[in-house]
Amino acid sequence: MSGTIFISEQKSVTISTISFDYLLENMRDFFQGDDKRFADDIYEQMDKQDCTFVYLDKQQKEGFNAFARSMLNMFKEHKSEKFCISRKATWEELIELLKTDSRCDPNIKMLFNDLHF
Repeated sequence: MSGTIFISEQKSVTISTISFDYLLENMRDFFQGDDKRFADDIYEQMDKQDCTFVYLDKQQKEGFNAFARSMLNMFKEHKSEKFCISRKATWEELIELLKTDSRCDPNIKMLFNDLHF
């Protein structure tokens, strides 16, 4: 089985269910401050319909960057865990798709560039 993160109508990344669950469940706690208001919408398909996908394509710039910031902060804290290290290629593919999206804040792009597993 797998989970999919739809970045835009043209871009998505499909990852194993284990990786998907690890990523999305660990990210929840990293939606901080004003970013928390976007989490319910981003997680709606997962939480209400028990689906293994999230849609970022419907998020405006603020919601998209809330997701990216949450993921960045989660990776900063968990990047040395064996699970994260073993899925480095998966995370790098996802990060690259986020960085190349026109909604991605330049500061977040720079922080993603500095993130090493």
